[in-house]
Formats: sequence, C-alpha cells, structure tokens
Amino acid sequence: MEEDINQKYRVVDVPLDGKIVEVDELIPYKNGNGFFRNVILEINGVFGTPAYVPVALFGMDATELDPELDMNRPLKCAGRLTSRRYLDRNGRMRWALSMSASGVILGARESLQPKSQNEQLADAIKAADPLESDPDDIPF
Repeated sequence: MEEDINQKYRVVDVPLDGKIVEVDELIPYKNGNGFFRNVILEINGVFGTPAYVPVALFGMDATELDPELDMNRPLKCAGRLTSRRYLDRNGRMRWALSMSASGVILGARESLQPKSQNEQLADAIKAADPLESDPDDIPF
C-alpha cells in the first residue's frame, strides 16, 4: 500500500490573546460548503514588543468578521500550529507550517466600546475649542 505524501501533523496548541490588525477576504472551501479567512493578530511578543501572527479562521468565525469594523477587535483563541508535508510540482517533498484558530472568542468591536473618561474629556475640549471645531476658519 502506497503512503499518502500530503499529510498534516499537529504540533502544538498555543493560547493567543491579542487584537486583529488585518482581515483578509473570505475564501470559499474547494468543496463549496463554507468559508475561511486569514487574519493577522497582534500579540505581546518577547520583551513586550508586538508580534504578528497569521491565523486562519473557519466557518462562522470567518464569516462574522468585517474587514472594516473589526480592526483592533480583541480576539482570544487556541492557535493550532500544524506542519504539513506535500510534493511540489517538481516532485520534491516540502514542508509548511500554518496556524489555525480553535475556540475563538471575539471581544467587542472598537466602535461599540464605551469611551473612557479621558477620551470623553478630550472630545469635549475639542468641541469647545473654536479653532478645532472649524478647520477652514483660519483666525489670521
């Protein structure tokens, strides 16, 4: 019996907690029974620097995202890292890594979150300042 070259291997599940910084377009499954979508998640990396992780979302998790409304939306999930081996067009065996989301929990959209007191105060000051309220009205 011949071994199937195209195989996936589960490497590890990693807890991911960050915000969405890029949302790709919906991609239909090859069999036509659903969609997936790739997003870029900004998480805390080494020494507090941001790290960017590409994650694939499937099914309802993918279709419920809006590329414009869901920027900076919090997302928590288990990132399932898998390796995959396959034959390229020249017949050579290749390996690829991918991260897919499992157990997705989406936070509130940024536009729906209540503003903090500092943001409300800044908006009130901006509205009260006559120079800020009409940018076309130059006082000189």
